[in-house]
Amino acid sequence: MEKALIRTCVVCALLVVAGTLKANTITLIDYSPAVLNGGFESVTGFQADGWVAGLDVANSYVDTNNLYTNIEGNVRLGIDTTGVGGLQDTGHTVATGETFSLEFDWTSAYAWGVGDSIIWKLLTTSDNTTAGTVNEIASGSVNGKEGNGGQWGTSVVLTDGGTITAANEGKNLWVEIYGSPAGGDTRYAFVDKVRLSVDTPVVNIPEPASLAAALVGLVMVTYRRS
Repeated sequence: MEKALIRTCVVCALLVVAGTLKANTITLIDYSPAVLNGGFESVTGFQADGWVAGLDVANSYVDTNNLYTNIEGNVRLGIDTTGVGGLQDTGHTVATGETFSLEFDWTSAYAWGVGDSIIWKLLTTSDNTTAGTVNEIASGSVNGKEGNGGQWGTSVVLTDGGTITAANEGKNLWVEIYGSPAGGDTRYAFVDKVRLSVDTPVVNIPEPASLAAALVGLVMVTYRRS
């Protein structure tokens, strides 16, 4: 009984000394306040600043047609079934143990069908450019809406997820959002209010007083055993 109690005390003291692991959440893309133009309000011509074409995104543009205005903004990313969308280099360096959360608002527009999809991906490339080899961290799609001027809704597509491999480590995190067709005709949707965050594991180092108390406990246990 005494030996078991002593072992328990030693383990508890060591845990205090070592510290605990917790997650630090960092916002990478947001719309309010604007972080990497997640609301697409910063525009040059027909381009949302920071959102470009490349990889799976054939073309990128923004739309200001009042018919499709989101309540909290008047500019949104155009999506169509020929690969129109947006690609963003977040500048975040991917590390082992991280997890990601992604959500965005979207609505159907001209001729969009229930089988048409908005594709999303989190990825890195081998040289941090669009010319490099792509290595996905997470991907998926949303669909189910149809019609002209449909209702806006939020899709939470990833929560504390993603699989990081050696090929991703140390590379910039990219996000891309684009359209994929169920048929051959061009059809449209819109995306707005993109929110992307990363949880990074950090060690919570105990305060000096906690370390001192733990060490005193270890000394007392050792003394009793001797």
